[in-house]
Amino acid sequence: MSYPVSDISRYIIFYSNQKNYGITPLRLQKILYFVQMYFLKIRGTICFNKDIEAWGFGPVIPSVWKKYLRFGCGQICDYRDPKVQFNNKIDKQIVEGVIDLLAEYSTSKLVDISMNQSPYLLAKDGYITIQSMQKFIAKQGESK
Repeated sequence: MSYPVSDISRYIIFYSNQKNYGITPLRLQKILYFVQMYFLKIRGTICFNKDIEAWGFGPVIPSVWKKYLRFGCGQICDYRDPKVQFNNKIDKQIVEGVIDLLAEYSTSKLVDISMNQSPYLLAKDGYITIQSMQKFIAKQGESK
């Protein structure tokens, strides 16, 4: 069962602020992309059921972009616990693990990484498909 993307977004913002990582609207978009990728890799299922579009600055979920656009390039400072009801500990650990993993990368580096991956490069009609993400994950597994 997937989660509402709004819940996952709010949790990413909350957790990022709790850890003093900082979170901007652009960074949120990249973290959402990588959360979806890691859910597919680890759980074999999606985290959220929203289309990811390939925009000029990388993967974007338009509804989330519109919601936080008012922050511009600034930090989204929201420390309220969104009280997301995760189905299990693993799902919460994946989300937190992705945020922790990406904390060492600048937002511009996350943009570069995401825009140089095949799901973005091969986006069909401007959409990054789950199938293209699964193929990318499978190829990463083969190269190890």
